[in-house]
Amino acid sequence: MWLAVLAGSLTITQGVTGENIGPTRYCWISKVEPYVSSAAILPLVFDTFTFIAITMQIVRKSHMDKNVGNVVQAIVSGHQLQPTMYSTLRGIQVYYL
Repeated sequence: MWLAVLAGSLTITQGVTGENIGPTRYCWISKVEPYVSSAAILPLVFDTFTFIAITMQIVRKSHMDKNVGNVVQAIVSGHQLQPTMYSTLRGIQVYYL
């Protein structure tokens, strides 16, 4: 997935065309190929998968009953999580937002 993000980000170099603005030394983007949108979509997908994976590991490693109510409460409020797990979860949530 990381390589897909890298490859998607490289599409900007090939899919964007610029033109001069009249006699000035400045330019503007005149044409953008449709596949350039992968440069924005792939990092979002990667971050989403990373967020889900880290959250699942934190919940799996916590010492609590694994029913839906407790899991949602742990993800939202950090209830029944160890301090390091809680701070890691908050950090990844802040990054994702």
